Amino acid sequence: MIWLVRFDGNESYSDLTDHAFYGFYEDVFEILSTGHKLPTVNVNEGPGLVVPTFPYFDPNMLAVRHDAPESIQLMLSKNCLYFQASGKLDYRILIPRIQYDAFDYDYSDFDYFQDSSNVMIVRLFVLKKIRLGDAPIFRLTGSRGVSSDIFVSDLFRKTYESKNCTGLRFKKAEVR
Repeated sequence: MIWLVRFDGNESYSDLTDHAFYGFYEDVFEILSTGHKLPTVNVNEGPGLVVPTFPYFDPNMLAVRHDAPESIQLMLSKNCLYFQASGKLDYRILIPRIQYDAFDYDYSDFDYFQDSSNVMIVRLFVLKKIRLGDAPIFRLTGSRGVSSDIFVSDLFRKTYESKNCTGLRFKKAEVR
């Protein structure tokens, strides 16, 4: 099984994530493509906040605490670009580097941008099984509407749950 990753939306730390990453996201892919060093993200834990294992999620990237279970960190380190964040919290920004050309344009439910062949939004992801590899975390190739979401394998999801990780939720993706 393949799972689409989403932020769990817990209000107890939404302010932390909203303010901590403001301005970071916009330039990250431009910075990566030009080879410039990424800016440092300063994050400070607020009073009474319990910071989850994955304290930040964006469809393009996520963050993981330095003390996440070793089995999770091993899966991520082999399949993601890592960038160290600084502040009172010690965690890393992750961008999945594995991409598969597996989006099924015939069966997925999506809209194009007006007057464009680029996908704007996907309501239902249907993936081509024959085009998927065995990476525990990955993205799809294609226009931004297709390639900006993060997917994980069933092994990743089961490990996440068995280690009592927090911060993410998973939606089953259809595979044909």
